[in-house]
Amino acid sequence: MPFVVFLVILVLASIGVLFWIVMFALAGDEEMKQSAIKKIIQNNALIAELENKDQINTLKLSRMSGAERVFMSLFLTVDSSKEINRRKEENKRIQNGKLSSVNIFVLPGYSVMRIFGLFENGRIYKTLFMNNAELFGRKNAEKNTKYMLAAMASYSLIGISLVILAGLLVSTVNLTIGAIVGGVGVLLVSVFVYAMYDDVASKVAKRKREIVREFPSVVSKLALLMSSGMIMARTWVETANSGFSALYTEMKATSNDLENNISPEEAYGGFITRCNTKETSKLASAILQNLSKGNAEIAEHLRNLSRESWQERKHYAKREAEKANAKLIVPTMLLFVTIMIIIMVPIAMNFSGGSFGF
Repeated sequence: MPFVVFLVILVLASIGVLFWIVMFALAGDEEMKQSAIKKIIQNNALIAELENKDQINTLKLSRMSGAERVFMSLFLTVDSSKEINRRKEENKRIQNGKLSSVNIFVLPGYSVMRIFGLFENGRIYKTLFMNNAELFGRKNAEKNTKYMLAAMASYSLIGISLVILAGLLVSTVNLTIGAIVGGVGVLLVSVFVYAMYDDVASKVAKRKREIVREFPSVVSKLALLMSSGMIMARTWVETANSGFSALYTEMKATSNDLENNISPEEAYGGFITRCNTKETSKLASAILQNLSKGNAEIAEHLRNLSRESWQERKHYAKREAEKANAKLIVPTMLLFVTIMIIIMVPIAMNFSGGSFGF
């Protein structure tokens, strides 16, 4: 490597490290507060997930008996209280100003965003905001989005700068190995940062699939309870408490909003935003439109929606099966080729051996 090129790359990588350090130094109390709030939100989400998992596993075990129950109890966790309490204690320490568990490595990213307006109202920001709104609600979406963008900016800057410096250091001994270290390092950092961005979209997609699968059962329960004469508010609560999946969790959140005197428009609007599927939007909109029309009309509407949702569920299952079949084509062909090779090679070798014998 020419010395001039080496020197230019060294200077640029060093500037990247120094810039990260300067941004870290410029991070103030507001950036530290943002990182602390994100940690609390993250802990609360994990606590809710653990509690929900315990309830699901407890229900599964209650349906078993004898040796099956004893065996499955070894694998199904029904008491995560130790981890839950640890997270709650961590939140208390953060709220009391003890920030040792807060991720300080994202602080330079916050400084870059504040000083240079990076990602401000851009496409990446809007995409992450919408995904975080579905996962955590609009109340926490902005904080989560800014934290993710700060982490992506900070990790990219320091990560790429450090692996380039490492590659240059190795290149003084072996140029080829140094280039490989630098190139692979930059690639790994890029993949890691993109994985942070893509992970949110993957969680949202998985959550939507779960909601779509559960929706027909939920609407059927609502329609049945409404037909029995139960009022809408009570029907919603009873249905919400009958399951533990993502859709039931969002229904419980809506029930809590209504109990806290939040208007039905705002509560069901939040439900629509968090679920963000055409099925749940149709359900919440129908409830809002028919709240003043009495149980009879809502019950009839829910029955119709139930029939439509079950039909859509069948079509959805068919589409998923077709996608699965398409994904299996390549592995099936590879397996077929492998089997043919295993069969044909010994036969060819036998024929070859026989001809030599003649």
